[in-house]
Amino acid sequence: MDLTAPQDDATRLAAYIRRDALADPCAQQAALAALERLRLTQAELQEKLVRHDSFYVLLSRLTPVVSRARSLESLCLGACRIIAAQPGIQIVDVSYCDETTGKLRLLTSVERDGAEREWHSGEATDAADWFTPELALEALEAGEMRFSNQLTPGCQRRCIASCMAIPLFANNRRWGVLSLYSLHSDLFDAFYLERAGEIGSELSFGLERLVNAQELYRLARTNPLTGLPSRTHFEEQVAVLAAAEQRGTVLLININRFDEISSAYGNSAAIGLMRAIAQRLNMEVAPRMLLSHIGIGRFALFYPADEAGTPSAFVRDTIVPLLQGSYHVDEHRIWCTINAGAAALPEDGTSADALLVKAWDALAGARLKEERFGYYDRHADQALARELSLESELRDAIVRREFVNYYQPKIDMKTGRLSGAEALIRWNHPTRGIVAPAEFVPVLERSGLVIAAGRQVMEQAMADWRAWYDAGLKPPQIAVNVAPAQFRCDTLIGDIERVLQTAGAELQPLSIEITESSLVADHARVVDILTRIRSHGVPIAIDDFGTGYSSLAYLVTLPVDVLKVDRSFVMKMAHDAGYMGLVSTIVSLAHNLDLKVVAEGIETEEEAKLLRLLRCEQGQGYLYSKPVPAADFAAMLCRPEGGGLRAAG
Repeated sequence: MDLTAPQDDATRLAAYIRRDALADPCAQQAALAALERLRLTQAELQEKLVRHDSFYVLLSRLTPVVSRARSLESLCLGACRIIAAQPGIQIVDVSYCDETTGKLRLLTSVERDGAEREWHSGEATDAADWFTPELALEALEAGEMRFSNQLTPGCQRRCIASCMAIPLFANNRRWGVLSLYSLHSDLFDAFYLERAGEIGSELSFGLERLVNAQELYRLARTNPLTGLPSRTHFEEQVAVLAAAEQRGTVLLININRFDEISSAYGNSAAIGLMRAIAQRLNMEVAPRMLLSHIGIGRFALFYPADEAGTPSAFVRDTIVPLLQGSYHVDEHRIWCTINAGAAALPEDGTSADALLVKAWDALAGARLKEERFGYYDRHADQALARELSLESELRDAIVRREFVNYYQPKIDMKTGRLSGAEALIRWNHPTRGIVAPAEFVPVLERSGLVIAAGRQVMEQAMADWRAWYDAGLKPPQIAVNVAPAQFRCDTLIGDIERVLQTAGAELQPLSIEITESSLVADHARVVDILTRIRSHGVPIAIDDFGTGYSSLAYLVTLPVDVLKVDRSFVMKMAHDAGYMGLVSTIVSLAHNLDLKVVAEGIETEEEAKLLRLLRCEQGQGYLYSKPVPAADFAAMLCRPEGGGLRAAG
């Protein structure tokens, strides 16, 4: 057996010694030497295995830190803790490259005794006397690991004998350095140099993930056109203020006619204008006011309650003079004006979204008044909420057919007899009873529901008329109001034809009343609609004549039959010579155009007498009767000699 060769089989060597070597002293010495070499070899292998296992335990502990960290600080501090626990390591730190100065700045550090620290930007690092920025910067610039035993005086005081710097990367760009310090001069041997790169790669992977996440976070909170904070950032900051029960005012600033500026001068000039405005605001507005660019041509800021002035004074004295004026952009001279609206935190809302909506309402209201600035009117908002709730109820009322007709008699001014009637809508609310039209008709008109409601009124009027006729009551012609939206609707002619079939078109049971506002439109179309209506034997009256804006020349060309004098004129004519002359003029005009006249709102005998003297054909008002339900109107028809009426008691 060759005892000079390294032995890797201890069992064979021991068997040889027991069998042959004891008898020969030379062989015995050779065998003992072989055993010693084997022991040393196995010890080296054991040490390598321990270092190998320890290193990969480090990597296994580092992986969850890399994947779970939510910030650069937590990632680097967690990595430093794990590495500092490795045998022979005294201190671990991570430094990053300051993009402004190009210098390395400490971010985190952990010492073996457990002392750890996060180093903030601008903070003095005198306590980190071990830090070796020259070696770290050399490793970063070279993009390779560097090792040195020539260290700082601070390292010498701490008995640190060696340092290894590992460069870190994010998105293929140099980001920083991981530095390991040891009390042993020979710790960072070939083994470390071969494997430390894996630590750098693992940590770089985590850094890249977080750097990208930070960039996405920044982009989401920065307006790309101006670089100011975005709406998302503003919403988050206002939420923080609301949670802290802070008070103040959200101001919304709008560039007027921005779309027109963009169309006239081009998108590039419009963007340049926004950037110029953003620059002016950024130079003037304090950081605590949270200036943000929240949309195209719109900026927002928060005016704290503890500011010396008021929001309106700030807008008047600072914002308007700052922004309103001439701008030179892309060789264009652009004149810019602004409006601003305000909503209060927390009175008008506790979220930026709610406050900005209300500030926009305030801005729009100010613009309608030709003012630069307006506060949100929460009372108007409450009224709008009530209107929307009422609109929902009205939709249900149409489906359930809760609207009923009341009828107000029209009186022949010569004979005093009932000669017609006007159908007026009422709402038979399931819990409130009869609701007056002034409360819900404006909502019907604004919501467009007046088309369906008006159709029901017309249908019910003709159904009632036919029932009275069939009962032998000789009902007069019923006038039904047609709202402007109904008049513009393509279904109007069809609706009239259908209800006339119900009542009997040949009996001429229906007339309609339209306001002047319905007639101020496409003249040819208006004339066509009126002509088609009259072709069915349906007379047409212009309601509330004199209160609209139609011209007399326009009136001459319209195929109408009746003018109705508005009640506001009738009520004043007995006491005001001017209104008396106005009513006289309307009556004379109507007669000259071969039109009949109906006076509304007659309440006194004196008014009735004057209208008779003016030869007004018909009148209606409380002097004769209030609007009454269908059953009560039928009772009027039952009176002898045509239902003659006098003053209602």
